[in-house]
Parts: sequence; C-alpha cells; structure tokens
Amino acid sequence: DVVTSFTQSATDMYVFTYEGYLNAGVFKCPVEIDHSWNGKFIMPMYDNAPVTETDYQVVQGGGSTDNKWKIDEAGNYKVVINQRDKTINITKQ
Repeated sequence: DVVTSFTQSATDMYVFTYEGYLNAGVFKCPVEIDHSWNGKFIMPMYDNAPVTETDYQVVQGGGSTDNKWKIDEAGNYKVVINQRDKTINITKQ
C-alpha cells in the first residue's frame, strides 16, 4: 500500500488536499503514520462507499471497522478533507 501526504491549506489549518492520480480500487486516509496499521484512519461510514459520499468517521486501526471509498475509474482526482466539518470531497478532474 502506498501512502501519499495531503497538503495542509495555508489559510485553514483544518483543510487538507491531495491532487493526483488514483488507481481504480479502494482507499482510506491515515491520520497518522505508525507503520503498524493500528493508527487512526479517516474512512467512510460504510464500506465500498462511492466517491460522492462526503461524510466520514475517524476510526482506530486494527479494529473490526475497515471501511473504504471505492474508485470505479482510475484517473486524476482532487481529494479535500475538512476536519472541522468532518467532510471529504472527492472529485475526478
């Protein structure tokens, strides 16, 4: 699995953005990198959520919940996480 850092907004410390290529498949976002998969993750409320699902939860890794967003079509995407609003917006570019 590949971990790519998000960029924190210069004007809003609660907003993080990733712009780049995503393969078809599933993903969740680590909040912290501890290399054991026991850290906290941003993930959708249910598994195989479409990219239109904007609500998320923060879950401690290593438990029974392992929900992921599903990317149906590979391509360039913009992913914006707003930690204040607890929303994620995933847009194919």
